[in-house]
Amino acid sequence: KLFEIEPNLQIKKHYIHKVLLNLLHVFFQDFTDLDVRIRIAETQDQVSVDYESIQVAFYHFFDNAVKYCAPGENIIITFDYSDYSFYMKIDMLSVEIDADEVDLIFEPFYRSQNANVFKGSGIGLSLVKSIFGLHNLKYDVKSTKGRGTRFFVFFPPAKGLPEAQHTETFAHEEIS
Repeated sequence: KLFEIEPNLQIKKHYIHKVLLNLLHVFFQDFTDLDVRIRIAETQDQVSVDYESIQVAFYHFFDNAVKYCAPGENIIITFDYSDYSFYMKIDMLSVEIDADEVDLIFEPFYRSQNANVFKGSGIGLSLVKSIFGLHNLKYDVKSTKGRGTRFFVFFPPAKGLPEAQHTETFAHEEIS
């Protein structure tokens, strides 16, 4: 359904916490083998998404996290609101993403120079980008040497509210 000219998405409200938990169990053994712990903040917030396709996007995202997260570290997932939008923030210590590569990692077949020692084809994050686009989700990435990588996923604003200026709002946020 994702590769049709006009995909027939079944957009419904889903609890984001449950969406993530249903997916993350697939990676339980991988994260356990790496001694990586996933910490997910509690939330009762719902997002309007096509369940099947958003699962594919998050699958590819966390498949990359398994490959590039530093062993023995935490992946921390939190939720919050900007001016008009609900967003998810994912923090992890991973292979460094150079500043000039941040936008490129979502392009088909692109492999970061720091990631070339790992198995992969450069397709996963490009699928994430495509699926996020189908859902009108926005994303942002911040990578700070020695401090890790922070991914933001912005869900569409509630009906009747103006679009938030995501990239401007978070352009100066540092990873602490």
